[in-house]
Amino acid sequence: MARSVFGLAPRGTRASSRRLFELLQVGCIPVYIWADCLWLPYRELVEWDAIAVVVHSKQLPKAPATIQNYTQEQVEEMRHNIHRLQHLWTMPGICQYIVEYVLRHEKAIPAMLEDVEFDGRNETQSCA
Repeated sequence: MARSVFGLAPRGTRASSRRLFELLQVGCIPVYIWADCLWLPYRELVEWDAIAVVVHSKQLPKAPATIQNYTQEQVEEMRHNIHRLQHLWTMPGICQYIVEYVLRHEKAIPAMLEDVEFDGRNETQSCA
């Protein structure tokens, strides 16, 4: 994976995919595939088009051509952006982000959790 320039990061059974973080941790440009809900972490910190190829599943047949259209300069810039944000893809960075997010939104969190069942069968319908 570390030798790859691009790597597939299809959405998993949850709102995102651990593959997304694995690819970013090794400096690989993720090709994030989504279908029903576009959810990417750090939206207020990261311009995702600058570090990833974001593809709706209906556009998947066009993804190879999209990737091939990136110039070497664009690829290098994307990889530079990934490395510049490297601290976000580490466990300490993720934990720091969660703590800061909770502190910023602590009054809204109880309402956000009303629709969530914690037994593993259901999640909130919103991915925002």
